[in-house]
Amino acid sequence: MYPHRGLEVRSLKHKLQVQVIRPESTIKFVASGKHTVVASANDVFNLKPCPYDRQVQSCIQNQQFELALSIAVSVAWVVAV
Repeated sequence: MYPHRGLEVRSLKHKLQVQVIRPESTIKFVASGKHTVVASANDVFNLKPCPYDRQVQSCIQNQQFELALSIAVSVAWVVAV
């Protein structure tokens, strides 16, 4: 179904790469609902959303300042509206 060697996690607004998941074997299955599950022959990943403040702190720690700013501005816009 999904013959890919990796999975990219990107921000919605600017399509900035946040994370790349590279399982030991080809991705065979992706299911989405409350959580997203990605499976290969050897690995299963459960991707779940985390709070914006934790995302911003993680980005800052990893020196992904553009992404941290993008998330913070998006959250500020949502709160202001």
